[in-house]
Parts: sequence; structure tokens; C-alpha cells
Amino acid sequence: MAASDASGLIISATCGAAFGFVQGFRIGHEIEAKRVEGGGFTGRQADITTREEFTATVTWLVPPGATPNAAPASLIIVVKKGDGASRTYTCAQMKPRGPACQHQNGDLEVWSQDFIYVGTFEANPLSIG
Repeated sequence: MAASDASGLIISATCGAAFGFVQGFRIGHEIEAKRVEGGGFTGRQADITTREEFTATVTWLVPPGATPNAAPASLIIVVKKGDGASRTYTCAQMKPRGPACQHQNGDLEVWSQDFIYVGTFEANPLSIG
């Protein structure tokens, strides 16, 4: 399969430093809410957010990755589509966690690293351009 046949080819991922030969990424926004019974401004019942978490995971082949527990920085992922157009995913104020390595198919090392958003949720930490 040629690169032009792919629906999307990950060109780069950076968060303070560039990742070598990026294989994939995952971005997730999880919100946990709890129902509160009783009177209040919104009526007899209301749902309140008890936990909100925005995370991203990057997998790549060539170490190293982002420095664990480095200062928060933007995680920027660029994907080139089969038609030549590019899409950029920017996750603001992401703090890297420690990288992990998994061996696959003999000697192939696949690295992964998690990032967690450390800002406030007044604005969406993800922008897509």
C-alpha cells in the first residue's frame, strides 16, 4: 500500500521534543458526574461534575520520548491525509508521564507515553486545525 492510499499518515508528534517514527495516538476526555438530590438553583435534582480528565497517549518506535514529569507543554500531532491535506491536533498544557516499552514481533520495540492535562476546563484543551 502506498502512502497516498492511506486515509491518514501521522507525520509528527512533539511535546517539548519530537517523537521518532510515530505509530499512533489516542486522545480522550472523560467526565464523571453525580446526581444530587434536593432543592437548588436547577430544581429538585442536579448533576454535578465530580471528576474531569483529559488525556492523550502517543506510541512510537524510536526512543526517547518526552522527559517524564517535565513542565507542561502543548502536545502537537500532525496527520497528513491521503489527499495531501494536513490536520493538526493541539492538546494544550499536557504533562508527560513516564514512557513504557513493549517488545513485539521479536526485536521490535514499541514505546508509549501518557500525557495528562493540567489546566482548568474553562476552555477546551483540544484544538483541531
